[in-house]
Amino acid sequence: MPRLAQVLEAAYASGVRTFRFTGGEPTMRRSLPEILLTAQDLGSDVRIALTTNGAHLDSLLETLPKLREPRVFLSVDGFAGEGEPPGQVGEFQIEKWLTPRLMGLVDELRPIARVRLNYVLTTSSALQLPALIDYAKARHLDLKIFELLLRDFYYAGHRPRLDVFREQYVPVRTLLPSLRARYGKPTRFGGTGGRGIPMRAFDTGSGRIIYFDSFQGSHYGEACRDCPIFPCQEGLYALVLDANGTLHPAGCENRRLRARLAVASPDKLLAAFEKLQKAIRSASLQPVVPDSLALASPKGQLASHLANKLLA
Repeated sequence: MPRLAQVLEAAYASGVRTFRFTGGEPTMRRSLPEILLTAQDLGSDVRIALTTNGAHLDSLLETLPKLREPRVFLSVDGFAGEGEPPGQVGEFQIEKWLTPRLMGLVDELRPIARVRLNYVLTTSSALQLPALIDYAKARHLDLKIFELLLRDFYYAGHRPRLDVFREQYVPVRTLLPSLRARYGKPTRFGGTGGRGIPMRAFDTGSGRIIYFDSFQGSHYGEACRDCPIFPCQEGLYALVLDANGTLHPAGCENRRLRARLAVASPDKLLAAFEKLQKAIRSASLQPVVPDSLALASPKGQLASHLANKLLA
């Protein structure tokens, strides 16, 4: 914990004001309440966000009221009934279900935190979206639609990863006509930094539907030019400290943009944050479409067509 406190202090000194704790699953860590309070104590302008699948979210019900304007981003891709275990849709595993237990937790969280649903649009999950939107609207929650990302894509099983990705990838832009017809013109959504893929949001009257469109391109910097996976799907948008003590832009595999913090001195900690923050801030929006998105799959188009019929 003392070492983590040093890292948090260096992040704050470099200009970080929103600390988002994710995973893996952050609620599995017993010391998470202490970590959240330590981060908040860095300054009165610090805000805490938590991305979770809700595994042990009830363990934070006493801590969250002690935080300033906490945000909880609950990852769910569909509904599960009582006693229904997370399961497989076709050959694609959906692991993040909104269970009756989680719905009860959401109701407990709403008075003490800003709750948002995080949903990944795929061929297998597309038909779940209308019901999730209705659920979020009824409870004044935001819902963010994520496109499937080729990075961190662990659902392929025995099949080639790219084949499964192309089969499951559904462009969010195929849903936009139906969402515009229902909610009007979306507005710009800056998130916590405004980098990466540009985001926009529809106002539902009781919350927002936030989305990004990978076909718009992303923010890339000079260091991206010699990266073997340029253009990646997300570009440069936020710093992540992973479980191995490596600091890097989220999803970025470029070795020039990675810093090992495990044994760094306090001054080197600050220098690492400042260097990588500068790389992200200097990135510019470039309308480059990654090769992985070049072919929209027939199954993905069919899924978006069916979802649009339900949204209409």
